[in-house]
Amino acid sequence: MTAMPAAADISPRQSGAERLATFADRFFVPRRPDLRAWPVDAEPDIVPLSCAPYWSGRGELDVATYATGAGPRVLLIHGWEGQASDMAAFVNPVLRRGASVAGFDLPAHGRSGGERMSIPLAAQALVAVARRRGPFQGVIAHSMGGAILVEAIALGLEAGAVALIAPSTHYGRRAREVARMFGLDERQAQTFIDLLSQRAGMPLDDVDMARRAVTLTSPALFVRSRDDRTVSGEEVARAAQAWPGSTHWEVDGLGHRRVLEDPGVVERVVEFVAPVN
Repeated sequence: MTAMPAAADISPRQSGAERLATFADRFFVPRRPDLRAWPVDAEPDIVPLSCAPYWSGRGELDVATYATGAGPRVLLIHGWEGQASDMAAFVNPVLRRGASVAGFDLPAHGRSGGERMSIPLAAQALVAVARRRGPFQGVIAHSMGGAILVEAIALGLEAGAVALIAPSTHYGRRAREVARMFGLDERQAQTFIDLLSQRAGMPLDDVDMARRAVTLTSPALFVRSRDDRTVSGEEVARAAQAWPGSTHWEVDGLGHRRVLEDPGVVERVVEFVAPVN
């Protein structure tokens, strides 16, 4: 979910406070893999997003979006250190059901601008994308994309049926895992969380899918492979239980990323968000 700064990236000359600040900055910096094309021929459309200069260096981000087909629209949201094409397996199955497809590269990912991204920032980007590419009959979100979707709904995004595949569910808990990996003691960890919250513009513990879920009304399908080592099965189950009327489906042997390409998962997810009328 979040890349770790290598020890070599942190100067030994920095004070303890400076090192924590550097760790906090690096928490929001994703690695960018090589670009891959959107699976159906379509030129990216750029959506401008106003934001604090910290996130872009100039107070505005260009967010690359893609759209294919006609009819009711299904949105695809990739996860941390990914890009829109990660969701390629869903595109043609959605099109075959008479719906259209939209995707976008999260801030600081793919062809979008910026060097840093937080879940609250990406949720704002999603709301901006919805103004250009929406409304959405359904949404398919993977990993951190699930947390981003739920935060965007809290900001007013209207979504139809939603499929949350291996969703990240709690930002604060993930940050505390990172703090432990850094070897921070309890006091340092709290300072680290406070720094992250200041940069994100809201307390990280507020990004809690289970807490948000109790007020949500969209039909929801949760999918997780039991061997997924990236997201907690207990946390996903907690969020699914809190979401009224949701379905929680566990599969085997697909890990965190292979689940996006499994034909059985693709078929069930697409049927859920884009049923044939």
